[in-house]
Amino acid sequence: MIGQLRLLSRRIKGVVQCTRKFSEFLQLSPETSDALQHNRPLVALESTIITHGMPYPENIRTAVEVEGIIRKNGATPATVAILKGKVHIGLTSEQLEELACDENTIKTSRRDFPVVLGKKLSGGTTVSGTMIAAHKVGIPVFVTGGIGGVHRGAEKSMDISTDLTELGRTPVAVVCAGVKSILDIGRTLEYLETQGVCVASYGNSFDFPAFFTPKSGFTAPYNVLDPTEAAKLIDSSLSFGVGSGMLIAVPIPEEHAAAGEVIEQAIQQAVMEAQARSVTSKDVTPFILQRVNELTEGQSLQANIALIKNNADIGSKIAIELSALRKQKIDRNIKQDLGSNSQSSNCKIQVSSSNQIVNGKKTNLKRLHPQTMFDSDKDVKMSGSISTHRSYGTECSANLPEMSNGGSSFSGRPVVVGGSNVDFVTTIPRSVIPNGGRSNVEIANTMLAQLLRPDGGTYSGEVRQSYGGVGRNIADGLARLGCNPFFISAVGRDINGDALLNSCRHMDIQGVARPDGHSTATYNATLWPTGELMLGSGYMYIHGWITPDYISTFEETISQAPIVCIDGNISAKAIEHTCDLCSKYRIPVWFEPTEMHHARKPFQTRAFEYITFTSPNRDELRAMARATGIGDAVSTSDQRQLSEQDILDECISLCQHLVEYIPNIIVTLGKYGVLVFRDKQGPFMCERGNTTKMETALSAYHYPVCFDDSPVDIVSVSGAGDSLVAAMVYGIIQGYDPHMCVKAGLLAARQSLQFHQAIPPTLSPNLMNVQDIEKLMSWKPTRLL
Repeated sequence: MIGQLRLLSRRIKGVVQCTRKFSEFLQLSPETSDALQHNRPLVALESTIITHGMPYPENIRTAVEVEGIIRKNGATPATVAILKGKVHIGLTSEQLEELACDENTIKTSRRDFPVVLGKKLSGGTTVSGTMIAAHKVGIPVFVTGGIGGVHRGAEKSMDISTDLTELGRTPVAVVCAGVKSILDIGRTLEYLETQGVCVASYGNSFDFPAFFTPKSGFTAPYNVLDPTEAAKLIDSSLSFGVGSGMLIAVPIPEEHAAAGEVIEQAIQQAVMEAQARSVTSKDVTPFILQRVNELTEGQSLQANIALIKNNADIGSKIAIELSALRKQKIDRNIKQDLGSNSQSSNCKIQVSSSNQIVNGKKTNLKRLHPQTMFDSDKDVKMSGSISTHRSYGTECSANLPEMSNGGSSFSGRPVVVGGSNVDFVTTIPRSVIPNGGRSNVEIANTMLAQLLRPDGGTYSGEVRQSYGGVGRNIADGLARLGCNPFFISAVGRDINGDALLNSCRHMDIQGVARPDGHSTATYNATLWPTGELMLGSGYMYIHGWITPDYISTFEETISQAPIVCIDGNISAKAIEHTCDLCSKYRIPVWFEPTEMHHARKPFQTRAFEYITFTSPNRDELRAMARATGIGDAVSTSDQRQLSEQDILDECISLCQHLVEYIPNIIVTLGKYGVLVFRDKQGPFMCERGNTTKMETALSAYHYPVCFDDSPVDIVSVSGAGDSLVAAMVYGIIQGYDPHMCVKAGLLAARQSLQFHQAIPPTLSPNLMNVQDIEKLMSWKPTRLL
């Protein structure tokens, strides 16, 4: 019984101990993680103000008060710091106190990360360091006191703050009180222009502020009057994909501005003292600020605190306006989409089973092979990539991280057609499970009887709401990887639908319909403490609204796609129609079965003829094989006793038959990794419309789970399979070596294990660099056939 219920999850349970990546060094606080998951406004905060900028206890008091201002305005503060070799985004009060009292923290900029992380030290992040961390997790607004700049005498010393170069390459908006007044402000503004950084003063004046004083004697090239104008600038920069940061310079309130002349005299004296004492590099700023505070008898410190609080107030309001602006754009796009496609809302789905394949009989296949896969035991290097005959626009590049590292010449956008769910997940407490919380087949039925007694009682469990649906998850992953996928799905006009779309604001969801009178799909899962599925149930009827007629309204977008991903939640007819469109335009198709019953759908019609890739787990593979007319290679009664070799042998036997229908089969094997089985017979796509025949040959490669010395703590395994598919599709689009595509998928799956969300919010192209993947996973897969 438990074995059958667990088929509802398509997961890679055992991708637990693969090699390291950035997530090993990252820790999101629960508050930050929850805000990211629900797309609530976040404000990043640096920590060098705490570690190097102010004396104790003013540093901890200011940090707490600044976070309080941001929360009061309705945003979530996310202070960034490194504690014992881990980048924390969002700190507890205890961690803030620890940071404020630690005299051994390292001032951490971009150049310092390798040392601080590698030696497991603690550090306060600078403007540069905080921007890097904020961008990696998708926080677009960062508040600080002031930024570094071009130092006086830089024409001789070349002393220029990395804050400026970071602004030129990291798309985060920095809200500050301008450039620190100890610097060469004119040259700093010139350098920012060279770096392509948009600089705007905030308020009624173009005057560029000088940290302690509202006027520096220089003007900003642009001006924003209020948070709404600032949010529009940030949104346009991110949406267009400029790629650089933005500086919003907020003058200190007049009532708190210390007398400029007094502070300027103190600065000049402090600069001379720093030169006399040979203070250099990153020690200069803390020294001068401390001396200025001493010389002004605390006036500068109070001004510093006042401007930071003011920046936090304005910066959090900008973040809130930016969040609201993005939501309005999504709602407007959905409304426009529904208006143009409302005539499809009454379509009904009739699932046909009359064309089921029997005894291996099938028609002439028209499937597509987008690249050569697994040609030999040698490391395969991409010898070619897919190109298209048409020239596509650049709309797909908006608001995306830059993609690099591959030889691909794809210029369209991937399309994902599938389900969107609101998930309610209950996790059984570890304390009530025997054997250290490890569920297994021998005790599963007993545990189910003990935990779910039908006596009307309430039993302990941790309940979480998250957002899923296989199609939604794959589209989410591709969006975070910079592919800007077009997502076709349906959600209801209800609270769940609103919340689900709010979680997808980083995605293009113009293809998500909201028909009246339908409820958003919901899924209820109960997990063991290990994160594995005990049982689940779902209400998915709205997916029937994703009809062939509705899909046809997006034919133009589909015709330009480098690849189309379909999940098994939609009807067999909708799957067939999507495959027909892809065949018409020679688009490769990836079919994700989602669960054993849905896995049969391509064989209820002729859809299987056009599917290039599929990614079943072992149970879904059996279901697909049965749909083509053969039985399981191993009897159900023998399943519990299977060894790893038995499982591989069974899967190879099933794939040898199924590969006649679908040429590339990626079988997820839980703790045993991934099996990739391919039939190289058939057309090899050098480019659309240009095919050459390849020799008849079969290949089977086994990618085992890779162990290292630092296994991750598993939070949930429910998104591992979807993360794997998203990363593999990303690799195909990028033109990665096929082995590299699988390794990228394994790394993405491992990262997902550490989050409650199906797709980890930290997933990004930066984590999918070919050279880094090869370093992290230098082992080679085993060829079995």
